[in-house]
Amino acid sequence: MILPEIAAAYGRAEETIAWWRARYPWPERTGKRGRWDEYDPAEVAAAVRKILALAEEDADPDELLDMKAAAAEAGISYATVRADVSKGRWPQPDDEGHGVRRWKRSAVRAEMASRRPNRRRRAARKEEE
Repeated sequence: MILPEIAAAYGRAEETIAWWRARYPWPERTGKRGRWDEYDPAEVAAAVRKILALAEEDADPDELLDMKAAAAEAGISYATVRADVSKGRWPQPDDEGHGVRRWKRSAVRAEMASRRPNRRRRAARKEEE
């Protein structure tokens, strides 16, 4: 699997997968496909399961996240969060100190849980079942 395929399979932004790859244990590449590093799908699945479990265990639900961190927590791109905020489709910030809008982690998770999954996420879930 290559980065765009991993992102599509797990319903996450490519930036999120790249962020995970830089910050968490990630499988060794098995080769190259074009300009992309290629990874074993089973090893990627194991790494993603561990990352999601770590995120759940270590995360303080009351921690305030700026827009970039909120996007990473939600598994969507920063541009999507920025657009949703500007169109009123994102919850009001829990804090706006010093001109920085920040949301509680629990608010970001609640927002993502309330959204309908997109077609790619539904397809990925069906394949996992």
